[in-house]
Amino acid sequence: MKYQHSRVLGHLAACLALLAGMLAMAGLPTRQVAAASPKTLVDKNILVSTSWVRANSPYLVTVPISVGAAATLTIQPGVEVQFLKGAGLRIDGGLQAIGTHIQPIVMRAGGDDWLGLQVVQPAADIRLESVTVQDALSGLTIGPAGAAANHRVDVVTSLIQGNTVGIDVDGALLSSLRLVIRNTLITDNQLGLHINGLPASPRFKVEHNSFVGNGIGLKAENIGGQALKVPLQWWGNANGPQLLPGDDLTCMNSVPPAPGTQAQDIICGQEGVDAALFTKVPAGRVLVPFGNEAKLEMGIGSIALSDTNIAATSLLTVSIPFGTFAQPVDLVAAPHIPDGTVPGQPTLLDFEISAAAGGQALHLFDSSDVITVEVKYDPTDLNGANPAKLVLYYFDERTGLWNFAGISSKPDALRHRLVARLDHLTRFRVIATDLFTYYLPMAQN
Repeated sequence: MKYQHSRVLGHLAACLALLAGMLAMAGLPTRQVAAASPKTLVDKNILVSTSWVRANSPYLVTVPISVGAAATLTIQPGVEVQFLKGAGLRIDGGLQAIGTHIQPIVMRAGGDDWLGLQVVQPAADIRLESVTVQDALSGLTIGPAGAAANHRVDVVTSLIQGNTVGIDVDGALLSSLRLVIRNTLITDNQLGLHINGLPASPRFKVEHNSFVGNGIGLKAENIGGQALKVPLQWWGNANGPQLLPGDDLTCMNSVPPAPGTQAQDIICGQEGVDAALFTKVPAGRVLVPFGNEAKLEMGIGSIALSDTNIAATSLLTVSIPFGTFAQPVDLVAAPHIPDGTVPGQPTLLDFEISAAAGGQALHLFDSSDVITVEVKYDPTDLNGANPAKLVLYYFDERTGLWNFAGISSKPDALRHRLVARLDHLTRFRVIATDLFTYYLPMAQN
């Protein structure tokens, strides 16, 4: 198995927990055992709204459990949840698992393969943000079809890695349940995304995700005359996905190609899948090896944050030169809903670029390692701002203020774009000022 080291540790943890229980029944002290493997054991259904907090992490789920229809489970940033073999989490109520890029929520096997997360007919919204789901038989299952209420499932800025099936969707639910998958890296799964069936009016948006190194990236079945629209994804290659008919032997085979063996991810069901336009660089999230250059693309602005499936959108491209990072990093670009007060005339072009390594945020770089960002905007996202006076501002996390020091910005109104150079990664916003163009020296660390 790919993650044998985690399985060995999981077996060890389970044995230590069992030993602690035996010592407790015998009246013997358990302090040293608990210190060796501090965990919060979970073996009962969640019937009232509950929070899992970092102070009690890691949580070890030992049996299949569910979140009841009257309850919502909230998981704080930095929490790790481990599942023993055969354990899983069914959500009949709500789930708010909202981590951060620097403090993600991790859900993984605590032994052998676990069942994964299952959503059938949720009584509240479900959100996975900055969540890592790995080692499951099915990382996230939506279905089988039930009388789902008018709720939504959002998977954003997350990592779906090393599962037998990454995300498995019973499409019949998508007439009443809204599903959005955005800004997520789906990698190293035997099957990345499986869609079985599609209603006449699906409530479904999958856009600007990266499918990399899966045995099969996307498999669509039983969608009839519907078109499954999955534009603006990265399929592991600038030439786009490998399109195969649903009856191809690779698609019919119960054992797909080994993850990582294909030059580009496979789409099974080309007759009903519309993957155009695909992006030619990674989308939303990318793992950058030590010292490598990288590019990352992301939709930003009002359309990118909406539930609309296909529309014009403003586009952010981030270019990282060789040698910028001194270690492997996890790089994310994500749109934001504009908020707060900024100088000048604000636009709707608000986004964040972040890099993480070893649980730490990487903000500043040497001035020789200049990162370039290009914003190609839809004019509606300017919100009335003057395109000839656009400047990129950043949020300084040290002062809590918006600033432009360390950024050189150049608007190009004729081509509807802004190009900027920076040495700081944080939250950014495009604004219009009275100055035509800023040409500023790079700030030194």
